[in-house]
Amino acid sequence: MSSFAYLPDISHKEQMTQIVRYVAESNDKYTIEESFIDFITTTKKTGQGLAEEILKKLSEDGLEFKNCRGQGYDNGANMPGKIKGVQSRLQEINKYAQFCPCTVHSLNLVGAHAARVSARMVTFFGTVQSIFNFFSSSTARWNIVSQFLKCTLKSHSETRWESKYNAVHSLLTQLKYVIQALQHISENSEFGDGVSSAQSILGLINVEFVYLLVMWDSILNQV
Repeated sequence: MSSFAYLPDISHKEQMTQIVRYVAESNDKYTIEESFIDFITTTKKTGQGLAEEILKKLSEDGLEFKNCRGQGYDNGANMPGKIKGVQSRLQEINKYAQFCPCTVHSLNLVGAHAARVSARMVTFFGTVQSIFNFFSSSTARWNIVSQFLKCTLKSHSETRWESKYNAVHSLLTQLKYVIQALQHISENSEFGDGVSSAQSILGLINVEFVYLLVMWDSILNQV
């Protein structure tokens, strides 16, 4: 089974991650193995174009697609589409290469949508990010919070679900020190506009925010 994930990387290049799942035999014992093969840089965005890139790469690796019995991708429309997606294009060539959506990516989407299902959740994660942005946007404020914290605060991303856990967990475990840093800044005029911003953020850290912080830390830890 071949699995490809299609996404832009940190250098803003479109890449596919190539992973192959196969049955390995050793001393009459059979095990299912999974191996990372390569990163494939591509400029193609259509199902047809990406399918051609995959077939070309498999051929270069000496792997015959006719022997493939499964294919799995993330949930981007150009990958699992039933008519023009990569999986349908490849099944036209090999009907035995049955498509199975990436369960990890599907779970990621469940979590991502859960975080946007209500205004309260959107506001909560917005506040978590605002706290990070407040300190990280100023070297003076970052130096102050660093004096209070045992480890650093984390930013979170809409597409990297693990980053949400890192952001929530680092804030929850150090909330006491973050509040102390905010209070320090809010009481010192040397921080200029940061004084009113710190006061505003302190107003957002209420009982409901703390409750959601604890709840999401537990949920994200499981996910």
